[in-house]
Amino acid sequence: MFDFKYDLSRQLKVDFTANNFARIDEPAGGVDKRRYSSEYDLWRDSVITNLRNFGRTTNYNHFINVTYTLPVNKLPLLSWVNANARYGSDYTWLAGPLYPDSMNIDIGNSIKNHNELTLTAMATLTTLYGKSKFLKQIENNTRPDAAQRMKREYRTVTWSRSNLTFKPNAVRGIVHNLRTSDVKIRVTNKEGAEIKGKVEIVNENRINFTATEMVEGAIAVVEGRIPVKRNPLIITGEYFVRALLGIRNVSLTLSSSQGQFLPGYMPGTKYLGMSEYNDVLAPGWPFILGLSDRYFFDKAVTNGWLSTDTLLNTPATYNNKFDLSARALVEPFPGMRLDVNADRRFLEGVSSYYLADFNGNFPDSTRNKVVTGSFSISVISWGTAFEKISKKNDYVSPTFETFKDNLVIISERRAAERRRIDPGYDPDIDPVTGEPVKGPFKSGYGKTSRKLWFRHSLPLIQKPILKKSQWKHSLPR
Repeated sequence: MFDFKYDLSRQLKVDFTANNFARIDEPAGGVDKRRYSSEYDLWRDSVITNLRNFGRTTNYNHFINVTYTLPVNKLPLLSWVNANARYGSDYTWLAGPLYPDSMNIDIGNSIKNHNELTLTAMATLTTLYGKSKFLKQIENNTRPDAAQRMKREYRTVTWSRSNLTFKPNAVRGIVHNLRTSDVKIRVTNKEGAEIKGKVEIVNENRINFTATEMVEGAIAVVEGRIPVKRNPLIITGEYFVRALLGIRNVSLTLSSSQGQFLPGYMPGTKYLGMSEYNDVLAPGWPFILGLSDRYFFDKAVTNGWLSTDTLLNTPATYNNKFDLSARALVEPFPGMRLDVNADRRFLEGVSSYYLADFNGNFPDSTRNKVVTGSFSISVISWGTAFEKISKKNDYVSPTFETFKDNLVIISERRAAERRRIDPGYDPDIDPVTGEPVKGPFKSGYGKTSRKLWFRHSLPLIQKPILKKSQWKHSLPR
């Protein structure tokens, strides 16, 4: 068992784990030094030899993981973006069963690999909004607790009256009608000297003042503070801008994985699951690093890596998977959150039998190649989900009629693709009756054909089915 981890940098990290399981084979028969001395010597020599060779490997596998944090957030303009990449792969060599030499059976070993590449990016748009003082202020003013957190603004209002008379130690009521209890009063005589006295606040519109001396012709000035109410138009504008900033964060994940499995593999394992076989390093560096090649099985046949035993009946398989996921958190108004998810998933599986005939050849006629798969994608159907269907148009759905018309287009495309690889195929002739095909659909690709709906729909992800103006109505409700 071997484990190795190393951080090439803060962003780039590598780890490698390998496991090798071996067995010490023993000769058949009992082990008794006294009774079977000659057989014991044979057993002893065989065991010691196997120990020196570290046994016979029965299972070898290793795992590789490489993670890299892209330094995009180190750029001043992209500090709100985080991205990382990960590549993981594994390789397994598994020994085949052993049979007595008299049976002359050797179906070989098996190897398989797998890789997965994942790219993840996340954009925290709230951090981007916070870089602008204007947008940051709007964010603060539209929070649910903004009223408690905002610093209240006040404006000063005044009331004054002249030629007043105050008697010593006598209460004089002053009605200022400023509508605030936060007031101050200043009383001065004709010469401008301030008169001392006692102030009593009765309510928001009236106070009592008791002077300490006799004053005639006095001037009283009352100053008050009242809170400033925000302009409703400004508040409405702030919430409108806040709605435009409703996308809070966005994440994108791209995942691609491939894997291969090959039975009947004859080479053994020495170094990292590889060994020299027919003067070629098998199965090669790309395979043990997890990289997949659609033509690897044919390469194994050419290099003589496969067993020619006719008892081998396990297919070789190839898998290809591609997923794309997008996530967004939308908060048009504080307290109201929407999670928007979009996915696109593609899966393809190919299996083939690499069986040798009595001459040791691997003819194409025995491959029996089978291709399976699945495809799914998120669809926004708001444009047609509420389509009106009434008695006036005999309850016919225009969207579904468009969908049926598109089936004819796909039928023509599938037939054209097949004709390129099969010159003997005639899309307009029924191969059973030999008569012309009736209707708009091509031979073998009718409106209920699985080839039209599923198997041959997989290559369509490489190019759009319709024009952009027709995408909106390409699917039924």
